[in-house]
Amino acid sequence: MPLLDDRFVLAMRRDHPAEPGALTADAIAGLGYLEISSSHEDTSFIDDWLGQHGLERRIAHRAPYLSMARILSQSDLAAILCRRIAEAYMRVDKLQFRELPCPSPRVAIGMLWHRRLENQPAHKWLRELVEAVCKRL
Repeated sequence: MPLLDDRFVLAMRRDHPAEPGALTADAIAGLGYLEISSSHEDTSFIDDWLGQHGLERRIAHRAPYLSMARILSQSDLAAILCRRIAEAYMRVDKLQFRELPCPSPRVAIGMLWHRRLENQPAHKWLRELVEAVCKRL
């Protein structure tokens, strides 16, 4: 059972040049993108949607989540992120997110662990803590 159920959004800095305009297929294709190399999330849905309009997404840079906020807040790049992750970064960085103009697949966020850790008290405590925090998000 997933801890959270989420959708993808478009994240960018607050004063991004694309901020005031409508997010059309042309506008989405005109952006440079930061691809999050450590997420392993499938964002190909946006490429498929753009392809239906005869357009492509331009990946300008790849970086892990740890450097994502700094890169986005200091550049004109945008990124496709889970809404909850974007909301968390909005609180501390100068980022905003916008709803995508195309259908977004659901993103289930859960926990996995090796069965040998199932009954270890410290690991059980950590899993329960993560679950409690996620329920408050």
